[in-house]
Formats: sequence, structure tokens, C-alpha cells
Amino acid sequence: MAFIFQHISKLPKNIIIGAAVILTLLVGFLDKVTGAELSVSLFYLIPISICAWFVDRWSAISLSILSATIFFYADKITNSGYSHPLIIYWNALIELGFFVTISLTLSTLRSSIDLESNLAIRIQQGLLPKQLPTLKNREVSVIWLPKSFVSGDYYDFINISDDKIGICIGDVAGHGVAAALLMSNLQAIVRQISHRNESTNKICYQLNNSLLENEMPEKFITFFYGIIDLNTNTLEYTNAGHPPVLIINCNGEVKKLECGGTMLGVVPNYEYYNDTVNLSEDDTIIFYTDGLIEAKNIKGELYGEERFINSCLKYFSSDANKMSQDIIESVAEFSAGLWDDDVTLLIISSSA
Repeated sequence: MAFIFQHISKLPKNIIIGAAVILTLLVGFLDKVTGAELSVSLFYLIPISICAWFVDRWSAISLSILSATIFFYADKITNSGYSHPLIIYWNALIELGFFVTISLTLSTLRSSIDLESNLAIRIQQGLLPKQLPTLKNREVSVIWLPKSFVSGDYYDFINISDDKIGICIGDVAGHGVAAALLMSNLQAIVRQISHRNESTNKICYQLNNSLLENEMPEKFITFFYGIIDLNTNTLEYTNAGHPPVLIINCNGEVKKLECGGTMLGVVPNYEYYNDTVNLSEDDTIIFYTDGLIEAKNIKGELYGEERFINSCLKYFSSDANKMSQDIIESVAEFSAGLWDDDVTLLIISSSA
């Protein structure tokens, strides 16, 4: 059902209206064929509801009038046994009132949901970094795509000191409101403890225990925390069960940053590991969440890590913004524009 809703929501409104009119006419034909003994008036609600939800109330009301009119003529043609000639008009008015009520109810509900959704996403976007960091000789690009109106994906930049910047990316299990709330909690804790100038594995250790103290069962988080030292041009990191960050050098060689441990929120007092890698000015660093590699095509095949790495290699010579857009477009083309999960792609590349 969700798959159908996603497809309909992506259609142009005139296509939806046209299809709804055709469906209404088909129901009217069925109404005429079945005659007075078998009522099909409930089926008029299908195209009316589609218009009310995916287009607007006025198109749904217009379709309600069309449906009631067709119902009236089908009733007039097939039924001549009413005890009073005005009954046929009364029935049509009742149907019209019912159709319009459904139109108003659904369109009002959709408007309320859209209003709440827009407010929620504005609040969540306000929690994310308001501007990208300025890194010497490097460009930064981020694409953040919630599956629903809020996201369980998380990224942040933390100014630890004048020469150190923290970069983190995380993914809460699931999506929707519960995941978004936990994501906000994660962000608050990270910002609270990240200024202690400790190693990345100690930060993850404290973060893991803080999340477990909140007693939110079965809400696990994959998390990557890295610290770029601008003086030494190194990246210290800990990967807590997150898809490996990729570093692509100028020769197209790929290094996966996998050192760390298990997801956050699983094992109390878990001892994480850290590692440090040297960075070249020509290196491209790619952070992402599994919504990209778990995107599926119509056959149910995953985009997968191999396709993702090949896509990164194909576009890594571009600047960060273009590379991000090209990779997202590549995955969207594979999955027909449908995402099964929240998506975040963060790229740091050398400036031209």
C-alpha cells in the first residue's frame, strides 16, 4: 500500500485527476450494468478519495458532483419502481452529501498532516548544522533526504578547537517520529560530550552508555565519529557499526574506514577502538547512511555497496556538490526514485 501511495504522490496532478475521472466513469458504467439490485455506489469513493488526498478538496468536490450525477442517471435508467418520483432525486442528493463530506474530511485531514509535517521537518532541519564548515583547500557537500516528514539520519560538525573539527554521521534504526526523537537525543549528547577533547573511541563509549541509560529498547544507532586535525592533516575516527566511510585518493584507490565496534545502544560499557589515517589534499572523503546502498529496484535488488563505490569512483573527480548530486541521481534512477529509508550523503573533496 505504501508503495502505491508513493507512486501516486509522484504523479502530476492533472494525471491523477484524469485517471480519477476515468475511474468514476467506469464505476458509473458498472452501476448501470448491475442495475438496481446490486449497489456499487461505495466504489465512487475510490476516485473521490484519491483526489481529496493527492490533489485538493475542490477537485474532489467536483468529482463528487460528477459521481452523484452519474449515480442519478444510472439509477434513473435502471430503476423505475420507486413509490414516489422525488425519491430518485433524494437518493442522488444523499449520495452527493456523502461524497462531499468524505471529500472535505479527507482533504482537511491531509492539510492538517501536511501542516504538522512541514512544522516537524522545519524543527528537525533547525537542529542540523545551519552552515557547512570551512576547510582549507576542501569543499563540503551534504544531501539529507528524509523518507517521511522526519528523519532518523543524523550528521553534525563540531568545532572542537581552532585546528580540530569533529564530523559525525549516524542512523537510528527505523524512521519516522520515534527515530527522529532519538536522533535529536543523540545530537544533544554528542554536542555535550564532544568538546572534552577526548579520543573518538572514548566519545563513542560515553555516548553508548548515555543512550542505554535512556532505556529505549530496540532502538539502535549506527554511528561514525571522526576528528580532522587541520595541522597534521589526519583523521582520527571510530566506526560504531556504521557503513564504512570511504576515502578515495587521486589514483582512484578506495580505503574503507571500518575500525570501531558494534552499534550504539546494544552493549553496556562496550570498549570501542579508534584509528588514525593520513589525509592528502587530493583525497575525497565520503560519509553516507545505508539508505543509499539499501535502495531497491523493481526486481527487489539492492543498490549495494559495490554499485555505490563504483558510482563514487565514476564521479569523484567532480567537485563535492556535483559529485553528491550525480551519486543521488544514480541511486534514484536505479530505484525509480523510491527510497525505503532515510538518506544522507556527506562528501568532502579537494577544492579546484
